[in-house]
Amino acid sequence: MAKNRSVPSGDATQSVAALVELHNRLVYTIESYDSLLDVAEPEFAKIVSDFRVLHIQQAQSVAAMLARDGHDLARGKSILGRVNRAAVVLRAWFDDISTNVMEPLVEGEKQVLEALDKAIDSIENVERRRTLKRDRAALVALLDRHAA
Repeated sequence: MAKNRSVPSGDATQSVAALVELHNRLVYTIESYDSLLDVAEPEFAKIVSDFRVLHIQQAQSVAAMLARDGHDLARGKSILGRVNRAAVVLRAWFDDISTNVMEPLVEGEKQVLEALDKAIDSIENVERRRTLKRDRAALVALLDRHAA
């Protein structure tokens, strides 16, 4: 009996799940940065923009990996993104949105790094691992530049 290649193996399922989790984390982070850009002080807006641009590129790359595997990503804003937007707007009423929110930004980026690590560890495809490792290195470099 021939093996059905359209049904992913356990390893492939883990790899897809890790990529979906990474993509969701990236989309949520981009939405958070969109909210921050609306109210950020100019010096902080540049930092936010740098992270946002990187994550847009990363999310597009991960989405392409998933699409090549036939995985259809749901479009639209995440619930967490909407909640975060409300929190940012409320905070902006009472405080400047500038480098004083760098610590929460770094904490959010640590979650992206964890999702990247999980995806890297779960993927056997050498080219995809290389791409994700390059994405991770770019994020670490950006953190070193802005958060050090």
